Amino acid sequence: NKVESEEFLKSPKHQPGVLPKFLSSNDVNLIMAGGMGAKAQQIFNAEDIEVVVGVAGPLDQVIEEYLEGKIESTESVCNDHAHHGDGCSH
Repeated sequence: NKVESEEFLKSPKHQPGVLPKFLSSNDVNLIMAGGMGAKAQQIFNAEDIEVVVGVAGPLDQVIEEYLEGKIESTESVCNDHAHHGDGCSH
């Protein structure tokens, strides 16, 4: 229940289904976001990546709170991909 190492990867192009496969191939098994559409969550889950949504705050704080069991997914989803500016962040 602690961070043993950090690695920052250059994100691939933003196309449906690309990021989940990329992350899975880099041994990622958890992704946290402010919001995410239901279909995107299904694609991540199909790659055995757990999705936690409804998350906000500084990265180090979010990780610490998750490891302490203080963060649970709100199952909040974005219903429309043209949502920029509506409070949905990912």
